[in-house]
Amino acid sequence: MWYPAPVPRWQALHDNWKQLIMADRGPTALLWVGSEGVGKTPIALAFIQARLCEEGKGLYACGQCYACRTMEKLQTPQLFLIPPLPTNPSCPLEDGVEWLRRALIANPFLTLAYWEEEVIRSLQDKSAGTKREKKNARRKGEYPISVEVVRQVQDWLKLKPTAQEWRVVLFWHAEQLTRQAANALLKIVEEPPAHTMFMFLATHREALPATLRSRCQTWYFPPLSPTELEQLSGTKLSDEEIILAEGSYAKLRALREESQQKYLRALRTWIEALHPQTPWRSEVEEAIEILSQHPYLSDWLIMGVRLARKIGTNPSFNALIADRLLHIADAVDANISPTGLLWEVTLELRQSRGLGEFRWEWLHS
Repeated sequence: MWYPAPVPRWQALHDNWKQLIMADRGPTALLWVGSEGVGKTPIALAFIQARLCEEGKGLYACGQCYACRTMEKLQTPQLFLIPPLPTNPSCPLEDGVEWLRRALIANPFLTLAYWEEEVIRSLQDKSAGTKREKKNARRKGEYPISVEVVRQVQDWLKLKPTAQEWRVVLFWHAEQLTRQAANALLKIVEEPPAHTMFMFLATHREALPATLRSRCQTWYFPPLSPTELEQLSGTKLSDEEIILAEGSYAKLRALREESQQKYLRALRTWIEALHPQTPWRSEVEEAIEILSQHPYLSDWLIMGVRLARKIGTNPSFNALIADRLLHIADAVDANISPTGLLWEVTLELRQSRGLGEFRWEWLHS
């Protein structure tokens, strides 16, 4: 079953869903909006399983019928799973769907960043694409849901299903739909075939055209509370984890990965060194070097804004640090060398307050 934990808020959503089904007002197009890691994907999969279940009549999933068993593996022929994919001829939709199935089974709180890494690994495993293609697949904005994919959905829906058999099209990260793809969906979403449901999971509502949004019933998923995060993780959260997770179970999982611990220590050490009350430590040099190697440094710097507010007591200086961290995040996304940026901000902030000893040769080490 796809419910990851008995979170009361999600149970309330399920109760609302059951009321719609019992009143014969089951939606044919749903748009779920919320940050990554707040539960949209696992709850969507749970609802889809209930919708497809042969025994539950859309109200619940029995877990025993053919539809439920195949849904557990995301291999039911009644579900068309749509992932964002790189504009790479070596990455056809059927491969992308299989990779997403595998990734979601392993982690239903999968983020787009980790999905991009999964695609790169999968391309490398099948020895597909040139080095240039693989490099391009890493760039933000290179993972659209194209109009060609929408045409495949339209062809799939032309096939006649078994009588009274529901079919669901799930757009994972629907904000990646191109304008042309979204426009191509308008007619079929407004007038869907019988027993067809569309689900759009998105992080930003405004990324979808108003013409498509107006055809959907929108549900909002706010950040998870610390209590809900603890229910999901089964453990007590530290104050720092509460701050950095920002209500996202995906972020909490990432923070707790052993491979991320050195980056978390480095981020804390570096931000502490930017504050007026902190004397200079030689460990900052190593922290900057470690941070510069993080594959998602811009995301970590954004998390660092919240950490800086916790560490520092001067609101105006905290605001200055936040501004500089966001500046670095934007510059890193523009492929500017992170090491130089981190040193530049370190030097600027410490000199602006007359802080500690600083050796210029560290910039050239």
